[in-house]
Amino acid sequence: MRLVLSGLEDSDTAKLVRYWFEEERGELPAGMEDPPQRFVSFLGGHPLAAKIGAGLWAEHPSDDPGDRIDLFDKLRDRVVPFILQHYTLNRSEKEFLTYASIFRLPVHRELFVSWGGDDAADVLDSFTGRFLMDTSEEGYELHPLIRDAFYPRGFTQKSAKYHSSAGEYYARLLDQTRKTKGKLVPAYLGEAIHHFLAAGDRVRVQGLAFYKSELRQVGLTHYRGRAYDQALVEYRALADLDPGDADAQFHLALLYGRNRQWPRAEEHFGRALNLSPEDHRFLQGFGAVKMRGDLLLEAEELLREAHEIAPRHSPTLVTLGELMERRGLPDDAEAYYEDAIAADDESSYAHLCLARLLNNKGDWVGALREAKAAMSRNPVDRGAQQLVSTLQKRVAEAKSPSPEDSTQSL
Repeated sequence: MRLVLSGLEDSDTAKLVRYWFEEERGELPAGMEDPPQRFVSFLGGHPLAAKIGAGLWAEHPSDDPGDRIDLFDKLRDRVVPFILQHYTLNRSEKEFLTYASIFRLPVHRELFVSWGGDDAADVLDSFTGRFLMDTSEEGYELHPLIRDAFYPRGFTQKSAKYHSSAGEYYARLLDQTRKTKGKLVPAYLGEAIHHFLAAGDRVRVQGLAFYKSELRQVGLTHYRGRAYDQALVEYRALADLDPGDADAQFHLALLYGRNRQWPRAEEHFGRALNLSPEDHRFLQGFGAVKMRGDLLLEAEELLREAHEIAPRHSPTLVTLGELMERRGLPDDAEAYYEDAIAADDESSYAHLCLARLLNNKGDWVGALREAKAAMSRNPVDRGAQQLVSTLQKRVAEAKSPSPEDSTQSL
C-alpha cells in the first residue's frame, strides 16, 4: 500500500497563515480573525505556500489579500520556482505536467496511464509523493500553483491534442453516467465543452447540443433553488454550446452579479441585450440584482427602462417598489406595489411586499388583508404564514380593551 501526502484542509491552512503572519507582524489586522477564504483556497493546502503567502501579506497588512491580484502573482512566482528548483525534471516529466495542467477537476489514474503508459504511472506516483500532485477519492490533480505554471498558453497542435483527449474523456464519463445512473452530470458536460473549444473543435461541441434542453432545465432548477455555484457551471456550458443563447447569457449576468463580479456581469448582460434588444425581463432582472448589490442609481435606470417598455409588467413594478423603499420613499413604494397587484392580482410576492410595507407603517388591518392574500395565492410561503400569525395577534390586541379601560367603564 502506497502512502502519499495530500494538501492541508482549508482550516489548517488558515491556521498556518495566521501563525506565520503573527510571527511577522505580531497580530492579524483589526477585525480579521482569519485570512480571507479566497486567499486560503488559492494556497491549495501547501504549507510552503502558506508561509510565503503570509509573509507577502505581512508586507501590506492593511490590505485584504483576497482582493490583491498582484499578491497572488507574487506568491505563484516565488513558490513554483522554489518547489521546482529542488527537482530535476526530464522531458517526459515536463510533458506530463503540461498534460496534467489542462484538467480543472480531479481525474482517474487510468486516464494518465492510457495517455503515457507505464512511464506516466511512475511519474504520477513520483509527483504525488513529492507533493506536486494531490490525490483524493475523486482522483488526481496538480497542485494549483504547479498547474498554473505549466498550463499551455495559446493554441498549438500539441495543446489541441491534449484538450481533445480531455474532451473525449469527459464525453465518455458523461455517457457512462447517463447509462448507469440515468442522469446528466453538468460538470462533465461543461468540461467536455471547455476542452473541445480549447482544441478548436467547434463541430464536436455542436455534437453535444442535444443536451441543451436537459441542461437548461437542470440549470434553471439549481438557479431557482439558490444553488448558484452549480447553476453557474451549467449556464457557462449552455453559453459555450451556443454563444447566441440569450437566456444563458442573461443568467450568467445574474449569477456574476450576485457574486458582485460586475465586469463579467456587465459583459454577459450586454450580450443578452444584443441578442434580444429591449427585453424588459432582462432589464428588470438585472436591475433587481444591481439593487441588491446597492447600485441603486444604476438599478433605477434599468427598471425605469423596463417599465417604459412594459408598463404593466408586475415584477418590474414590484422591484421599483422595493427600490423606493430602499430610498426611503414608502408612499411611492406603496403606489408601485398597488400597481403591481392591479397588473397581476395572483402575484403572491406583490401582496406580501405591500403587507410588509403597511405593517411598517402601522396599518395592521391593511397589512393583514394583504398578507392573507399572499398566503392564499402561495400557501407554502412561510414568510406570509408568519406575517399573518403576527398581524392577527396585533389586530386582536388592538381590538381588545386594556385593563385600564375596563376599570374606567366600571
